[in-house]
Amino acid sequence: MDNIRKKYKTLMYGSIIIMCTILSIIYIVFTNGVQSSYRKYSGDLILDVKKSFLKDTVNNIIIMTEQIQQGLEDEYSDLLVDTVKYLKEVYHVAPEDFLANMERYFNNNFNDCKFNIIVLNKLNSKIVYKNESLIYDDQVDSILNVNRIKASSGYYEEDSCGPYYIFIGIKEDYIKNYTQENLYKKIHSFKFSNHSYIWVNEIIDFEGGDNYAIRLIHPNLKESEGEYLSTNIKDIKGNNPYLVELNGVKEKGEIFFTYYFKKINSDEISEKLSYAKLYDKYNWVISMGVHLDDIGVYIDKTDLTNQVLMKRMIRTIVMFTVFVILVSLSFVYFLEKWYYRNSNTYLKEEIIKDPLTNAFNRRGAVKDLSASFQEYVNNNENSAVILFDIDDFKNVNDVYGHDVGDEVLVSLVSTINQNIRNTDRLYRWGGEEFLLVCNGLEENNLSDRLNRLLEDVSKIYYGDGEKNITISVGASYFKEEDTTFESSLKRADMALYNAKVNGKNQFCIL
Repeated sequence: MDNIRKKYKTLMYGSIIIMCTILSIIYIVFTNGVQSSYRKYSGDLILDVKKSFLKDTVNNIIIMTEQIQQGLEDEYSDLLVDTVKYLKEVYHVAPEDFLANMERYFNNNFNDCKFNIIVLNKLNSKIVYKNESLIYDDQVDSILNVNRIKASSGYYEEDSCGPYYIFIGIKEDYIKNYTQENLYKKIHSFKFSNHSYIWVNEIIDFEGGDNYAIRLIHPNLKESEGEYLSTNIKDIKGNNPYLVELNGVKEKGEIFFTYYFKKINSDEISEKLSYAKLYDKYNWVISMGVHLDDIGVYIDKTDLTNQVLMKRMIRTIVMFTVFVILVSLSFVYFLEKWYYRNSNTYLKEEIIKDPLTNAFNRRGAVKDLSASFQEYVNNNENSAVILFDIDDFKNVNDVYGHDVGDEVLVSLVSTINQNIRNTDRLYRWGGEEFLLVCNGLEENNLSDRLNRLLEDVSKIYYGDGEKNITISVGASYFKEEDTTFESSLKRADMALYNAKVNGKNQFCIL
């Protein structure tokens, strides 16, 4: 009996040892496979995040470019309208002195080369006035001249005063130069991590070759700004990055591509991922890139930690019973899932945050609004959609500088976050415009909430405490006829417009 028990024990112990060995081998092979897959998936995920970051940043630069032009148009449109109105009044009061008064007015107030001004006698199509910087071909019909002048003006006003036709416009070249100068200052002021920056080239010849483009803005090569570029230029691996970029924007208007380039403020050359998009109004290619060598460093760092954990698990499995091995395997499996889930959550959180204010960005807003709207459709749980922007924010930047403007934006987000519910979320919608979504806020409480919002914001001061800011607010709710959340956004935007028109520092609900 004792011999049988000994044999049984020997068989049992041998079976456990063999089972432990087999499971250990299976586990080692399995964990190596997980590690390899994890490295590949992490690399792909990081690359996707970088691509999204590059594309979103370039698109934001294009939005900023259009905002610069819109700001200039807003500045001069009233001037042009008021000028034509004034000249009509001058003609009405003293038509016999109109030409002299008109010429004196233009010479005193519009001697800048940014304007296109021409006044014709409609009876004989003769010029009675044109500003000195206007290019006029006397050999061509006056109508053709006027059409040519219109084409060279970014925006303009035209009208008649009795027998006279009046045209006054802002030259497109001035608008372009103004946009470029302002974009230059902004891009050179931006700071990004991991040797990233934004640059702008202007395409002259879409067929490529030597002198096909001009380097307009390049923080990494400031000394070469204004130089001509060639699609024949190669990197250290023999790639033609400018040719690849040109073909990409010609075909699809945008392109992701890789090449080798030196890092900013360094002579080190490494592989770089870039995104380029054509701004076809001026034939500008606006681009941003990141170097890829940091991906390998990040993966190696996380992989090293992962290896230490796995070795510790294997030693534990060898020392304990099959049950401990199974428990350990389960623990490692759930630990790996938890680690990945938290890493993935962190990466996703980073790409939906505005880097300046730490508010959620437009990407996060779209995602959350979609979820809120679906909650409304499924459970009739409504949400207040509140758009607001800072009144006269351009004056803050112009008078006190963009650093103070940035401080105002940060203070605004901080103040609002301290005075909203845990279920409310604040997003930076673009520039100085913000979106506040209040899930479950009753409609009869909305007016009180908006009044508190106006009051809280009015306590934010800038410029050494000399001035405070105000906001204009537009709000709406989801409605039964809405098919997407965008309908409520449009109503909120229209309400914001009404608040602006009605005097600012107030709210409107639609």
